[in-house]
Amino acid sequence: MANRRRLLACLAASAALLGACGNGGDDTPAAEAPPSTAARIAAVTAVRSPASILRANLTALLQEHVFLTGATTSTLIAGQDAAPATEVLDNNSVALSNVVGAVYGPDGAAQFLDLWRRHIGLLLDFARASAAGDEAGIATAKGGLDAYRDEMATFLNTVNPNLAEADMADDQRTYLSGIQSAITAQAKGEPTAAGKLKTAAEHMPRTATVLVAGIAKNHPGMFEGRVDGSAATLRSVLASKLQEHVYLAWVATGVIAVDGETKEPVAAVDDNSVELANIIGSAYGDEAAKQFLGLWRDQVAAYVDYARARAGGDTTGVQAATARLAPEPARFAAFLHAANPHLDQAVLAAEFTAHTRALLAAIDAQAAGAPSRFADVHNAAGRTPELALRLSTGIVTQFPGRFS
Repeated sequence: MANRRRLLACLAASAALLGACGNGGDDTPAAEAPPSTAARIAAVTAVRSPASILRANLTALLQEHVFLTGATTSTLIAGQDAAPATEVLDNNSVALSNVVGAVYGPDGAAQFLDLWRRHIGLLLDFARASAAGDEAGIATAKGGLDAYRDEMATFLNTVNPNLAEADMADDQRTYLSGIQSAITAQAKGEPTAAGKLKTAAEHMPRTATVLVAGIAKNHPGMFEGRVDGSAATLRSVLASKLQEHVYLAWVATGVIAVDGETKEPVAAVDDNSVELANIIGSAYGDEAAKQFLGLWRDQVAAYVDYARARAGGDTTGVQAATARLAPEPARFAAFLHAANPHLDQAVLAAEFTAHTRALLAAIDAQAAGAPSRFADVHNAAGRTPELALRLSTGIVTQFPGRFS
């Protein structure tokens, strides 16, 4: 019982740092009989279960690691002070180790943190060497990362025999290949860097699901609910995609602040927008997906125009983009409430408003090159967990037959 309380306390603390999730399904949902109260309770219990909490939070932490690493390596490659970025990245590492420690104790947390920090250092070495065209340095960093991969796989298998060492090594290999590809694109100044960072981050939800499934099997008494159930999947996917939206929008607007080029980074943001619309469509049909996508794209376009105006010192443009963004939270809230009366319109409007303000603050800091820009985007992303939980709870309450 003490271990369970410790785990849930840790996960609640991690949720303050992170996010929540969404779902996939048919293009046009089938009509359903009116759900019973018991079915709704079962569905809500499933989406809020300890297993679902662990999966959503670990997904968000691991995905955030990729984006924060990308922000840090980009700063290093640009020859800027990376200390503020490194600090926020290390906070993420500590949060991950706390989750490990909640399950495997202080020694497990310390071993994990040592390995994790070491591999981040090697990724930063890889970035420096890539920027300098130092082939020997690149090879040394890659060799160190290969050794880390095997050490992490051994560690995970040692603390949990349900996590096969070969499988963990393969998973780490895929992750490391993806993030090194993104860093290489950054070092070469390629516009595909944002898309490659997105691809690398998209591997992390799978990693989280595998880890949580193994943890749940290893410690069944610490969890209730299905790790791979549809409710947990909905929450985890929504968490991932909402958090991804924040980081990709920040990356795209950062590119604008540097050189005004936006095509590839904004394309990565739009891919995310389509993915979010598909989640909405899986619940409410194709027409709802189209409406949502139109609203979401309008918002993204306003963020892009805001960043361009802010970077160019265009006060009139900043005011115009701000005015365009002002009604968006109410529009999203009205749309979602119309689709699902279980979603409180006023509460959603307040949450979308807070989200918009936080992202604008991050864009402002980005445009100014302020050291706080990394903490600001982290804070903006940190608003997505509650929104994802609220949306997923509303959906499972409305359609409990799909999620209980």
